[in-house]
Amino acid sequence: MRKLDYSRRAEVGEGKTERTYYRDIDQASVEQLARVYREAASPERLGIMAALPTKFEPREAFERSYHHATGGKPSPEITGFSEGLSSPAHVSAESPHEVPEITMHERVHQLSHPHAAELLGPDRYEGMTQELALKALERETRSGEATAYPEQTAFAHRLRARCGDGAVETLYFQGDASELRACLDRSLGPDGAEQLRKRLSGSA
Repeated sequence: MRKLDYSRRAEVGEGKTERTYYRDIDQASVEQLARVYREAASPERLGIMAALPTKFEPREAFERSYHHATGGKPSPEITGFSEGLSSPAHVSAESPHEVPEITMHERVHQLSHPHAAELLGPDRYEGMTQELALKALERETRSGEATAYPEQTAFAHRLRARCGDGAVETLYFQGDASELRACLDRSLGPDGAEQLRKRLSGSA
């Protein structure tokens, strides 16, 4: 497996075309996810994902794609979107230095179990997606770090620290929340998952 080396961002415009740069970033992301999450992610989903190259688009084209898919216009902070494995992910190439993280985030989305968003809730799902993307990028969430969904990502990081990668990844990639619920019940008492949900709802 090729090791990710995103220090090569400066190569855009320095002998490497944007198309080649983005293709390499996408392929490296797929390979890294297959390596990091091989125990948790579905081999079938990995295979389908690998056969759907990400579409990297100038901002105007990205906004057209987003409108076609959702009927709306993306806010400035929306720089990528995906619709599971029904079609390729889309990434705005407006800021090339942000493309590796955005690409990894959207690729993780594609690997998620169809019920992951429902089990976690929309905001927590986005935070968990970003946390798992950062793990694949071999980065750890740090307090105050500039990243997508900072509060939700920090929560996902704490959940990983409390219950372990296995419990979190089994829920996200396999749709099985039993291990995570058991962990929360042990650490927070009976109905720990429900207690945590109420706490989060109260602090939202």
